[in-house]
Amino acid sequence: MSSRCGVSDTGLTIDATKHFAYFYGRPRWDRGSSMTLTYAFSFTDMIDYISLLKTKTVFKRSFSKWASVIPVNFTEIDNYPLANIRIGFFKGNHGDGQPFDGVLGVLAHAFSPEN
Repeated sequence: MSSRCGVSDTGLTIDATKHFAYFYGRPRWDRGSSMTLTYAFSFTDMIDYISLLKTKTVFKRSFSKWASVIPVNFTEIDNYPLANIRIGFFKGNHGDGQPFDGVLGVLAHAFSPEN
C-alpha cells in the first residue's frame, strides 16, 4: 500500500479489517446481477453555506464512481422517507437515538439495510 501524502503510513496493513464483520452473516454483493438503490436529500437538514445544487453534484459524482466498479446503480428521487439512502446534515439529538456529540465525538453514522 502506498502512502497518500508522501509520508508512509504506520501501523496499517492491508488486512486491517479482516477480523471484523460489519454486518452479521457476512453479506456479499451478488456480482451476477445489478441492483438500483435510490437516494434522496433531506428538505430541512442541509448545510446553509453550501448550495443544494453543489451538494447534489458531489453526491451524484461519487455515486457514479461507485457504480463504475460495483454492480449497483444509484438514482436520485424526491421522496426522502422512501429512499434507500437518505442524506442529511444533522447536529446533536436528531431523532434516531444516536446523537452527534460534538468535537472529537460522534461525527457521522450510517445504518445497515433493513432487509
